Amino acid sequence: MSKSQLVLIVFVIVSLVAIFSIYQFGLFDVGLAPRVYSQCITPPAFPQLIMQSGNICPGTYPYGIGIGASNIKVTCPPAASATIFDGNTWVGKNGLTISGRNNVTVEGCWFRAFNDNGIFIGNTTAYTSQINLLNISSDGNNGSGVFVGHNVVNININESDIYYNQDGILFRSNYFGLVNAGANMFPRGIVVANNDIFFNFKNGINFDASDYYAYLPTAPFILNNSVQIIGNTIEDNDKNGIQNIGFTTSDWYTNNGYSYILNNKIQYNGGILFNGSGIAIIANKSDRIINDPAFGFAIADFNYIVSNDLLGNVGDGISLHLPQIDNTNPIIFNREFMLKADNIFANYILWNGRHGVSVTGVTDNALDYLESSSYILQNDISDNGKEGIYFEGFNYTNATSRISSNIMCNDVRNSGQGNNNGVEVINLDTGNIGIWHQNIIENNQIGILIENKSGMDGVQRNYIGLNTVGLLLNKTDNNTYTNYNDFDQNGLQAFDRSLSQFTRNWWSDYSPGCLDSQPDGWCDVNRPIPIANQDVLPKAGLWFGQKARGYFVKANTGVVPKMSCNQVILPPPPIITVPTFESPQGPIITNQGEPGNPGSSQSDG
Repeated sequence: MSKSQLVLIVFVIVSLVAIFSIYQFGLFDVGLAPRVYSQCITPPAFPQLIMQSGNICPGTYPYGIGIGASNIKVTCPPAASATIFDGNTWVGKNGLTISGRNNVTVEGCWFRAFNDNGIFIGNTTAYTSQINLLNISSDGNNGSGVFVGHNVVNININESDIYYNQDGILFRSNYFGLVNAGANMFPRGIVVANNDIFFNFKNGINFDASDYYAYLPTAPFILNNSVQIIGNTIEDNDKNGIQNIGFTTSDWYTNNGYSYILNNKIQYNGGILFNGSGIAIIANKSDRIINDPAFGFAIADFNYIVSNDLLGNVGDGISLHLPQIDNTNPIIFNREFMLKADNIFANYILWNGRHGVSVTGVTDNALDYLESSSYILQNDISDNGKEGIYFEGFNYTNATSRISSNIMCNDVRNSGQGNNNGVEVINLDTGNIGIWHQNIIENNQIGILIENKSGMDGVQRNYIGLNTVGLLLNKTDNNTYTNYNDFDQNGLQAFDRSLSQFTRNWWSDYSPGCLDSQPDGWCDVNRPIPIANQDVLPKAGLWFGQKARGYFVKANTGVVPKMSCNQVILPPPPIITVPTFESPQGPIITNQGEPGNPGSSQSDG
C-alpha cells in the first residue's frame, strides 16, 4: 500500500468519527433542543420534583409526583403498558402537583386513590400558566380528580377520564378584596375538551367562586375572561353535571363575557341525594361577602350554552337558582343577586326529572332583590317531567324579583306527559317576558301560564296547539300583547283575567268559518275570550303557519338550527396573557391546600 493510500484511509476514518460525534453528542447543536434518548425516567416521590422532560418508566408508583421546572413535557406510556401513580398507601396528599411553573404538559398518566386530589394545580405567590393535561386518568381520589386553584392562567384538560372523585374538576379561589400584587385570582383561560367525566360523588365540573370577590375601586368586580367547555361527556355524577356558584366571565351591563359550553353530552346527573341538574347556575356568596354592607352582591352566569345534549338529569336540564341564604344576623341593607344565561341555543333538552330550563329564587329577607336574564332560542325542550320552561320569583312579602327573557323558536312539548305546563311564569314583581316567533308549544296542560306578575310581556307569532288550555293570563296588570299566533285545537284556547290586548290571532274553532265581508283577511266580528275579553280582528281562513318550520331534528349534539329563526354567532375567545406577579415568588413549601396557603382544596359546593 502506498503512503498516499494510507493517508486517504486515515482521513476517511477520522471524518467518519467526527460525523458520528456530531450526531451522537450534539457537539455543534448550538441553539437546538437537547437530544432525546430512549431511556425512561423513574420519577421521585413528592416533595422531590421532576426537573426535566422525558418519558416515565412503565409501572405502578405508590406515591405522588411534582413538577419542579418550567418548559417541561412528561409523558407516560400508553394504556398497554400503563404508568399508574397510586396513593393507597402513601401519606402525602395529591397525585400530581404543578405549582408556580410555566409551560408544562403531562400526558398519558394515571392518578388514583390519593388522600386529596388526583391532580393539584395552583399557587398563592406565583402564576401557574400554560398547563396541558392530555389523556390523563384520575379516579378514586378523596378530593377532586383535578383541582385548579389560585392564579392559574391558561389550562387545557383534554381527552382525559375523570371519575369516582368528589368533584371531577374543581376550579376554585378563596379571595375577597382589592386586586393588587397579593390578590389570589380565580383561574382564567380555561379549556376542558373531549373528556369523559362520570360517576363523581359531587359535580362533574364545578366553578366554585362562592368565596371569591376581587374588585377595583372603579369596578364592581374583575372578569375571569375565557372558559371553553367543549365536546365532553359529563354523565352520572351525583350532583350537577356542571355547577357554577358565583362565577362569571362578564359584568351585568356590557355583556362582554366569553364562557362557552358547547357540544357536550350532559346527561343522567343528579343522583338520589342531590336532585342535581345538567347545568346549575347559582347566585350565592359566602357570608363574609354577601352579608357585608359594602357589597351585598352576587352574580353567576354562563354566556353561551350551545348545541348540547341535556338529557335525563334528575333535576332540571338548565337551572338558574338563588337558594335561601341562612343569615347569622338580621339583614338591614339591600342585597342584590343576578343570574344570567345569555344565550341558550340549539340544545336538546329532554327527559329531565323537573324542568327543561328554570329560573327560581328563595328568600326570607324583604330587602333582597333578584334579577335574571336569558335568551332561549331554537331548543328542543320536550318530554321533561314538569314544566318545559319555568320562571318563579320570590314568594315573599316586599322582596323584589325581576326576570326578563326572550323565548324564541323553541319546541316546548309534552311537559309532564301532557300533565304539566309548557311555559310557566309566576310570582314576579316586574320583568319582560317575550314568547315570540315560531315557538311550537304543544300537548301540555297549559301551553303558556303567566300569573302573579307585572311588567310588559309579549306572546306573538307562535303555534299554541293541542294543549288542555292554550294561554292563561292571570296577571296583576294588563300589559301583555298577544297577536299573530295560531291557537290550534286547545281544549280551552285562551283565558284572560287581566283584560290584556289580543289582536289578529288565528283560532281553529273560529277563523276558518268566520265572516270576512271585505274580504281583507280578517274576521268582521271579534272573537270572545273568557272571562270578558276579545280578540280584535282575528285572522280569517287559513292559519299563519307558525308551525310550518317543523319540529327540530337531532344533531350529533344539540339540534339542527332552523334557518327561518334567529341565529347565535359565537365570538372568538380572547387571548389570555399572564400578568406580572409583583410579589416575590415563593418556593413550594407545603402540599396542604395550595402552596403558601394552608387549608383544604375541597369544595363546599
